[in-house]
Amino acid sequence: MPSNLVIPREYADVLDWAAVVRNPDETEKMYRHIIVYNTPISSSPPDFSQVVVHIQGFVAKLNLHPLGDWNPSTGHGGAVSAKQYIALIDCNVPAPFEAQVKALNHLIGAKGIRLERKVFTRGSPKGAVKSALLPGDDLTGKARSMEPSWYVKDKLVVQEQQNGVVVQRNHAVIKAGDFVDVSLVLQVQKRPPATRPRVRVDLAMREIVLLQARSEIYKKYLKETRGEGSQVSGGEDAMSG
Repeated sequence: MPSNLVIPREYADVLDWAAVVRNPDETEKMYRHIIVYNTPISSSPPDFSQVVVHIQGFVAKLNLHPLGDWNPSTGHGGAVSAKQYIALIDCNVPAPFEAQVKALNHLIGAKGIRLERKVFTRGSPKGAVKSALLPGDDLTGKARSMEPSWYVKDKLVVQEQQNGVVVQRNHAVIKAGDFVDVSLVLQVQKRPPATRPRVRVDLAMREIVLLQARSEIYKKYLKETRGEGSQVSGGEDAMSG
């Protein structure tokens, strides 16, 4: 990977590595700025691409349902805070995981790795919207009933690596204990005047790739330790965090 795409080790260098710019495609007032690489990816013509961060770890907790933690009974009121999320842990492999946490701390002040994603986008009561929901995503129909005021603009991409090939999968394939790669972008949130901090940087999940399932990891380490499960980081239960 080119060095200009790697998060700098020192906080002072982050200021030269990335910049905040206006996002002309964003309709929500709070998220009209994004973070881009300060060095163009291509020079002819200059292409200042949005910063994309890849995080790897073992899944501790998650909710990747297309509607996330939204409760249909809350309707419009709950749409504003509805999120999908995934929390990652090191599972007794601390060194590389701690390096990721340190890098994220340079960007947003993170102390751990809990990644989130907004479910709904605010629309216009009289506007036309294109929902990304499929019939099976909203069995009650209550999410679709909020359109166009609130709608699912796009869905989290879930994939699985199989024999070196990445294939599209349903969100249910990801489970606690799995080893995953999560790609995310940085959203600059400009908040109301009375809110502190006035500006906040959020990590927004974009894609998740299942690199190795918990069951396969457990089988592999059992085989390597000749069936001595007690040596496998505390057995299978340790894989769930």
